[in-house]
Amino acid sequence: MSDNPELTPKQRLFCLEYVKDFNGKQAAIRAGYSPNSATSTASEILTYPYVIEEIGKLTKKIEQKIEVSAERILQELVKMGFSDIHNYIDNDWKLKNLEDIGENHTPAIKEVSVEEITMQYGEATKTTKNVKFKLHDKLNALEKIAKHINFYQGDDKPKETIIKIVRDKPVKKDDDKC
Repeated sequence: MSDNPELTPKQRLFCLEYVKDFNGKQAAIRAGYSPNSATSTASEILTYPYVIEEIGKLTKKIEQKIEVSAERILQELVKMGFSDIHNYIDNDWKLKNLEDIGENHTPAIKEVSVEEITMQYGEATKTTKNVKFKLHDKLNALEKIAKHINFYQGDDKPKETIIKIVRDKPVKKDDDKC
């Protein structure tokens, strides 16, 4: 139960419902507010400092319970963003065993499908398996990483990195600028 005396039981229920999906309208409806005014009710409730504080506490409890942190999320994004095809297939273009792929690379796998194909050759039959896999969107993961490390300026353009080249000759004062 909440230790916040300012919360009404309905507001407490709203907070509990809100942290499920962060959908204010649906949380208001599930908490017993009128569906006709759920959007405006949720907007109003979400302006109360004690409600925001309670949602923050509940979110933190959930994060601790499932061990989610910004660092862990970033680690998973790095696995997706820096995945390499060589981690999944060998030099003969055959898919590696899951054990050979390892725990550091399996999070980048989005989907695996196995199709069994049976072919008839006269009286003989041959069954083969086609295994297809898809990796998570690498570019999307890299963009999220770039935003997290503030790689982009406000206009989503990469920051310019200035590299100073040391020459064999002494640098003049005017040449000191890149």
